[in-house]
Amino acid sequence: ALPLAGEAAVGITVPAGGSMTTNGGAVNTACLDVNLQGQFLLGTGQINDGGTMGIGATGVMNAGSGLIEVGGDWNNAGTFVPGTSTVLFQDGCSTAPATFSGATTFYNLTLTSSIGRQFIFPATGPTIVTGTLTIQGVPGQPVRLISNAASGSVIELAPGAQLIVINAQGYRVDENGNVIVGGAAPIPALNGQSLALLALLLAGIGYFL
Repeated sequence: ALPLAGEAAVGITVPAGGSMTTNGGAVNTACLDVNLQGQFLLGTGQINDGGTMGIGATGVMNAGSGLIEVGGDWNNAGTFVPGTSTVLFQDGCSTAPATFSGATTFYNLTLTSSIGRQFIFPATGPTIVTGTLTIQGVPGQPVRLISNAASGSVIELAPGAQLIVINAQGYRVDENGNVIVGGAAPIPALNGQSLALLALLLAGIGYFL
């Protein structure tokens, strides 16, 4: 294992078969990317000012109770063990849209921007949050959620999970409390009274035709 403690301005690359741990310290990647083909043990540590987070097919990120700051994309083709960690997307490393790929279960997922950044979610997934999902923009510069599929994407909130939204667009919350990104708005179900009114309306239109 290669321990990293304190502050160091480096990207992170762990090859297949390798391992790395923060030993409770912090690693500042200065907006460089994280590329995991081996195992990374975050524990109580932090990855600060991260660029794109990449977990390869053989990669494992055991996030513990730590903090992962992401300025680029989230590409997960391997294993992400969320623990009670927080994954925080923030401005600073990029103004380009942040794209999610792969199936990931997060504990706390926070999407923040003061420049109206876009966050793009996949049609496949799933993307699941078990702790708190926070989506926060600023007045006049709302965060924008986008799906890369016409049918939309789903961010599933596990039972007991919380949703906090401040100045955001491009989403709705379904009857199960999940966040639906993009896609067509649902057609509301009609009750008996609505059906009766619709029948009268159609009858009136037929009368004038």
